[in-house]
Amino acid sequence: MAVQSTGRAGTGDASFDTARERDIGDDTLRVDLHVRVRDGNCLATSVYRPKSDDVVPAVLSRTPYDRQHPVWAYDAAGVRAARHGYALVVQSVRGRYESTGVHYPLLNDRTDAYDTLDWIVAEPWCNGSVGLLGTSYLGMTAWLGAASGHPAVKAAAIGNAGPVFDGMRYFARGVPQLDSCLVWPVNQLLAHQADRDGRPVADGDLLAIMDQRMLDVVFELRRVSPDDEVRRAELLGELPELTARQVAAAERLLGRPPAEAMSLLASYFPWLGDFALHPDPEDPFWESLDYAGEVGTVDLPVLHMGGWHDVFIRGTLKVFAAMGGALNKSPQRVIISPFTHLGSHSPVGVWQPPVAAVPDDLNSMGETAAPSEGPVTTWLERFVKGVSNGAETEAPVVLYVQRADRWRHEWQWPLPQTRWTRLYLDSRRGANSVSGDGILGENPPLGSAADHFRYDPADPAPSCGGTFLYGVRNAGVADQAVAEARADVLVYTGQRLADGLEVTGPVTADLWAATSAVDTDFTARLVDVFADGTAFNVCEGVTRLQFRAGQPGLVEPGSPQRVVIELAPTSYWFAPGHAIRLHISSSSFPLMAPNPNTGINAFAADARPVPAEQTVFHSRDRASCLVLPVIPE
Repeated sequence: MAVQSTGRAGTGDASFDTARERDIGDDTLRVDLHVRVRDGNCLATSVYRPKSDDVVPAVLSRTPYDRQHPVWAYDAAGVRAARHGYALVVQSVRGRYESTGVHYPLLNDRTDAYDTLDWIVAEPWCNGSVGLLGTSYLGMTAWLGAASGHPAVKAAAIGNAGPVFDGMRYFARGVPQLDSCLVWPVNQLLAHQADRDGRPVADGDLLAIMDQRMLDVVFELRRVSPDDEVRRAELLGELPELTARQVAAAERLLGRPPAEAMSLLASYFPWLGDFALHPDPEDPFWESLDYAGEVGTVDLPVLHMGGWHDVFIRGTLKVFAAMGGALNKSPQRVIISPFTHLGSHSPVGVWQPPVAAVPDDLNSMGETAAPSEGPVTTWLERFVKGVSNGAETEAPVVLYVQRADRWRHEWQWPLPQTRWTRLYLDSRRGANSVSGDGILGENPPLGSAADHFRYDPADPAPSCGGTFLYGVRNAGVADQAVAEARADVLVYTGQRLADGLEVTGPVTADLWAATSAVDTDFTARLVDVFADGTAFNVCEGVTRLQFRAGQPGLVEPGSPQRVVIELAPTSYWFAPGHAIRLHISSSSFPLMAPNPNTGINAFAADARPVPAEQTVFHSRDRASCLVLPVIPE
């Protein structure tokens, strides 16, 4: 149990600091203090609450970032929360900034959240009701707070977050996502960690990646008024050079031998080395860290938020489904926008969706990408404060249909009207081909053909768009010409559509394939071919053979294998005159770490990568197909 604070202001039980209370205007008090948790560590905490003696509910957010930095605008968030009759509690996780202890992501966040909740409800200003709020890393700490089972937690609003193997270090089972794994810790954590350890950073690439000015500019753009054209122009003018410098350094870092790069970063972040050594989601190592297996037991009203091009989109919808989706005994709601992890103020690659965020006072930045105002505020008002506002009667599934520019309001995920449609891979030539100049058809192939390509880990196929976090490539939509020009990317194209076609739901590629290696990856990318022939990515996925769910382990070289690739879910409208296309390859770099084809963890040891000869079958007995969730008009 946490040691409780004393005093009206919430003085805390801190071994090295006293509470500091100040009036920040708008009838709001800010109190900075430390909360001691069960093992004696003290967590730096800021409480924003109404200046009156009112007893109010609380909203808790726990962060690894500098809560004093103006980019997070917590004072403004605290004023908005107090105006709505809440206390906003913002806490630095252990080992970060003024909090004591060692930072090890996810390890202590469950118990630290529980102890902090104990402290909150014991304070005289709290009425005993608490909501959890967080986006990205803060979303993961919120999930662990929910999984702690503390009785004071009445609801949560969580955005752009997911479990370990759905974006937080891993793109999919056993496949590291490189920007999340290597670039994010350097950019967001290293400066403070090195200063805390008294260990200067000498590596030039790390120093360049550590520069947070690029993200500061992005976040400042979110706060600048659209009418302040001068300031917006100044900020936009800074971005190209800042981005180019960081991308060049990140590319050099990712171009190093994986074991060398990981060894360098693990010297600053031992937890990162531990995460890299355990790529198997079934490994007992993850039992105390990942919450993926627990969300189904959490009975709590949760508002889930995400973006179709966000790194965590798989996790967002998996967690919603695991909690029973619309069928859970506690109300659930999910809102999926068209945006990337950086939100509505950043373009989705080369596409700028014709929608904007709406005001939402209780969300951290004061806005949410949604079809109507205030979804977070409405949710917390209903389930934390108990206001009867009908939040539980609204459609629990709210999805933006890309390219159709409309929001869907549905009652179930996947959508009950879904027509699961198989498009079969085949060859135009009716025989073996090297390039994979293939077709997608409604009927299974009749012949016994297969396509072949050579996958060389030293020369992986490039990522063109995708669910990047940031720092290496622009997330979102990109022209696919560079990928399609390569011999190691098989291309299968359907007929031009006479009518528009909506695809909304989980997307999979169900392949029969073989490899000359003992382990390899197979990737799949859904593509929209426009009327002029240009092609743009919709979503993609990967399966690493040795970590296939239900079929783990190395494979016999040359042996045909059924390979089911889970692409990111999507909601997308293919316009009339467009065509559906599928890419099959074995790499997508730098989004995903290339498989060395040896069965050896390249982050843990010199894997000495070897090329692999890959075969994708499309025959009568081994029919490979793309499975689409088609929504009837």
